[in-house]
Amino acid sequence: MIQSILSNLAVILLLHLCIVALNNQRHRLSSRSIRGFSILFVSTAVIMMFYLPIQFGGYRFDLRMVPLVFLAVTQGMKAAIPALLITSTWRMVLGGDGAFPGIIYGMVLPTLFTLVANRFYRIGLLYSRQFYLFSFLWLISDFPIIFVVPRGGEVFEEIFLVRFISIVGSALLLNFFVIQASNEMRLKEQLQFYADHDPLTGLRNMRSFIDRATHFRQPRRETYIIMVDIDNFKEINDTYGHLIGDDVLKQVARIIQESGRDIISARYGGEEFILMVEADGEDEIIQVAENIRRNIEQTPFSSDDGTLHITVSIGIAPWREQDTLVSVIHKADQGLYQSKKSGKNRVHYMSGSDSEKSLTHP
Repeated sequence: MIQSILSNLAVILLLHLCIVALNNQRHRLSSRSIRGFSILFVSTAVIMMFYLPIQFGGYRFDLRMVPLVFLAVTQGMKAAIPALLITSTWRMVLGGDGAFPGIIYGMVLPTLFTLVANRFYRIGLLYSRQFYLFSFLWLISDFPIIFVVPRGGEVFEEIFLVRFISIVGSALLLNFFVIQASNEMRLKEQLQFYADHDPLTGLRNMRSFIDRATHFRQPRRETYIIMVDIDNFKEINDTYGHLIGDDVLKQVARIIQESGRDIISARYGGEEFILMVEADGEDEIIQVAENIRRNIEQTPFSSDDGTLHITVSIGIAPWREQDTLVSVIHKADQGLYQSKKSGKNRVHYMSGSDSEKSLTHP
């Protein structure tokens, strides 16, 4: 019996490893692909258990409900129902006297109850909720034995403790590993975020910006680099202090982040920011930059001595297919210099020709 229980646990832990590997690739896969692989993994695990029954006395059972219920808890109906249909069909094809009761009481009722309970009362991965859930599911699965099996009361009395411990114990063990994997993934994501982002503003750092801009740029679309610099920032630090200066940097970064979905932004250094933007042409990219300039100008920045009015100077350069990122950044920086030289609070477009445009504030 112990060997059979361990075999079922090995299948459950193998399933867990597959799900962890799948979650590690979730940034590369669509939600539909993740759901499809989850259905495949859970269905395979349940079917493997059909061939690895736990033998106790003259009775045979397995832990098939555990993977199905966890799938219902974590991914809901769209994943649980297909997995339930696949495994139920497989079990019916295998046949045997206990096929139909095993499907109804060991698979269908526990899965459907979990879906309903999860809809109205979020179960999650809390140990207490998992314990109560699987205790109730064990009762749903095993209590009908009293009525549908010859000498059902005696059978229930003989196997209930082994069944209860194996089902609830394996569920809590799986829950433990799922929580540990989730914590490790969360920690890894946090470390990756800190490695890729500026700690003050939350924008990307330059290493991350260069990597993302290089890999996600589409040469067939018109791409632009925008440089943004806060005007008179040294005076803000000298007059109001570095804490206020840091707050200004964070608020300007927030405005930049909210400027559009197709913008990759980073803190270039000090009070300077860099953006990669895809647009349909010169007029549109100038409008994007002008919106950023205007939004910053119209946003009141608070300090201990009242409200600050912040402005920025902006330079734009097109990133053509033959250009390197370094050369485009240099050109956009030249546009930024022209904005500063022309009186600040301006947008300057560097086309590389005589048609350069400079926009002043209204």
